[in-house]
Amino acid sequence: MRSIWRRVSVFICLCLLPLLAACSEVHKGNVNMPVYQTAKITPWSLELASYRLDSEHTKLIPYYGQNWFEFSDGTKAYFTGMGSGWLYSSGAMGGGNDLAPSRLHMHYFDRQSQRSYLLDTALPQEQIYKLFQEQFYNRFVAPRKFDKLVLGIAPQGHIFLWVSGFDRRVEVAHFVAQVQEPSQEIILETADRDWGMSLAGVTLESDRQIFWNMLRREFSLDSSRLEPATVQKLRSGWQPSPDWYLDARITYPWRVAVSSNTRLAPEYRVQYVSAEKRMVFAPEAKVLQNQAQQLPEKLYLYVYDKNNQQHLVSIQFYTKPRNVGENDTSELRDIFKKLYPNRQADNRGQPLDPNEFTTLQMEFTDDLQELSIFIVKGNQRIELKNISYELNDSK
Repeated sequence: MRSIWRRVSVFICLCLLPLLAACSEVHKGNVNMPVYQTAKITPWSLELASYRLDSEHTKLIPYYGQNWFEFSDGTKAYFTGMGSGWLYSSGAMGGGNDLAPSRLHMHYFDRQSQRSYLLDTALPQEQIYKLFQEQFYNRFVAPRKFDKLVLGIAPQGHIFLWVSGFDRRVEVAHFVAQVQEPSQEIILETADRDWGMSLAGVTLESDRQIFWNMLRREFSLDSSRLEPATVQKLRSGWQPSPDWYLDARITYPWRVAVSSNTRLAPEYRVQYVSAEKRMVFAPEAKVLQNQAQQLPEKLYLYVYDKNNQQHLVSIQFYTKPRNVGENDTSELRDIFKKLYPNRQADNRGQPLDPNEFTTLQMEFTDDLQELSIFIVKGNQRIELKNISYELNDSK
């Protein structure tokens, strides 16, 4: 009987060998391909934001078929369009997927600087994947997840990548594209596919010249709707600076405090000058009390009055626009630059001495109808002039 079972066992093993070998190969494949390269994430869409000048929109021209996200399996998600204002990004044509992208390729023309920029770079794929696994919270809604990638295009080829969701936006990368000379073929293909302007079938030299004149105008400052003074500066060789956008990424050690006639709830919502944003709850609020943050452009605080009634205070650290798509937060920025002249964007995460922190001191009248804000650091006490705020009951 024992010999019969031995023969049966050998037979079963021989039959299972091919299946075991196949399973082994699949297992090897999974080991060699990290989960963040192949696992599905929340389906995401793409939005783009671009810098602005004076009172008009700037023009960035994407070259046809030259802008895409690439994935680990070699597939690509093409996109076109170059965005609305910096704070209010707009949807792109295409670009979405349910995988974390591994590379980014961009090729576009900046009409203001009269330069073409090319970027081909690896992306922090694992970081993007991990963020899409996170849940975050808003005061009034169920837990949310990230569902957008946002590209921000600043002057001189500076490109930012954010992961975004409801009331949350986090920077994951910053790149600098290289200046390129665009080929005539790329310009022609772009005009043909995106603008419906084609040389196909155009034989008369006079007609070809008309076509080229139209095309040159589209790529030149002649068709710009910027203010005449700005156009004149651009023609004289002036270049828009990326410093405003780069400086916005600098973090500073600041905290919020309120006057003795009010009490601050341990949660708040903030939109930073960099266009990042977040809703903060306890105990995260306690952690952030000891960390540097980017400066706020808008701050939404929940404040209790003397009668223990909660109110929502919406504070804006500006009173005028900087241009058509951005707000002028220069007062707050300039004060912190003077207080911390050596802070850089790469100072994030560095340990901080508690004595380094500056307080945004909110001082309310008893009826909460008037608010003054002071920047307090050591013996320095500077009142902010360019602020506005609204007060609402909060249930």
